[in-house]
Amino acid sequence: MTEFLDDLYSSFIAMLVIAFFLLFLFVFLATLKPFKNNGLNKVYKMLMYLCSVTFFFTIPLFNYGHAKRFERIAFGKTTICLFEQAIRAVGKSAGKPARIHILDIETGVRKERFAAGKPGEMLGMRNDTLCYLDEKDVVLYDADNLKEIYRIKEEEWGTILPELAVGVENIDITDQTVNHIVSHFIKLDCLNGKKYWFEPFSKKIYTKQPVTEYITDFDNKKSELTVKISDNQELKYLQTSSSGQGRLEYIVPGYNGTKYFSRIDSTGYINPFLLCIDTVKKIFVFGYYTTTKKEDYFIEAKDFDYNTKWKKANNELVDETKNPGVAVCKYRNNIMYFTIGSYFFAADPVTFKLYWKIQL
Repeated sequence: MTEFLDDLYSSFIAMLVIAFFLLFLFVFLATLKPFKNNGLNKVYKMLMYLCSVTFFFTIPLFNYGHAKRFERIAFGKTTICLFEQAIRAVGKSAGKPARIHILDIETGVRKERFAAGKPGEMLGMRNDTLCYLDEKDVVLYDADNLKEIYRIKEEEWGTILPELAVGVENIDITDQTVNHIVSHFIKLDCLNGKKYWFEPFSKKIYTKQPVTEYITDFDNKKSELTVKISDNQELKYLQTSSSGQGRLEYIVPGYNGTKYFSRIDSTGYINPFLLCIDTVKKIFVFGYYTTTKKEDYFIEAKDFDYNTKWKKANNELVDETKNPGVAVCKYRNNIMYFTIGSYFFAADPVTFKLYWKIQL
């Protein structure tokens, strides 16, 4: 039933037909006079008009429709969580709220999907425990057993630390302005002028900014395949570079990647985006557009001698008309996880054997 409603709510034509059908239905019903009392008939008429208007305003409130684009991904032991940013219209509260999708890591089957506020933010996971912001509420959620562990509302911070009883002016994620992956803290700007840092999994509060701990993972910049180790140290395996031929770019080894590649590839690509690299299996995966309109693109894997292992066009992978490339990609346990539009894939980067594919 959920899949049917997602398809229905994602179809503009279907929703337009339903909207006009209900509009004319309510208008027709408003012309009827089911009561002998004229006063009741007027109330009935106004109620029908109200129902027709209410329908248009309540469509965005329903938690159906396929995802447009995913912003973040987090891995647990048995689950994967995907964060879909809020769909905004005009004004802060307009549009649909952010959503979080919880999937089984082995099968890709979706276990749960729920709204996560306007705006919402997903911080990350520890084991199968997820932390996210629902507007200004800090929520810890058991993604394995699908139950909320705790929720801290804006006015409840005084129960965690007495000094916060005066009130919190702003609640934010500490790594919003950086591209690399770091351990997550929640920054609290208190009304007493002080700043605090909250570690959601242990519920510890720090009065001084904790030392940044970098997670061994590729950063989320598509122009580089880089692992940040510390503030002053990173491992750069691949990067893109201007070819000097219009908008074409080369994919070249980074400082730490030169020992793996015997030569430089002279092939130019339009806006190439780097997805993952495996230095043991000697393969890397990237995507690129076929025209500057960024409508059609390929995902391709090459070995370290730049021989193509496999290549897939976007229309081989998804059947959506609007899919501007890969939004999120992570490499875990020899499996490449990536999203295109509303689709989520788990594939072998060497052969592109699909372990599973699901539309969310």
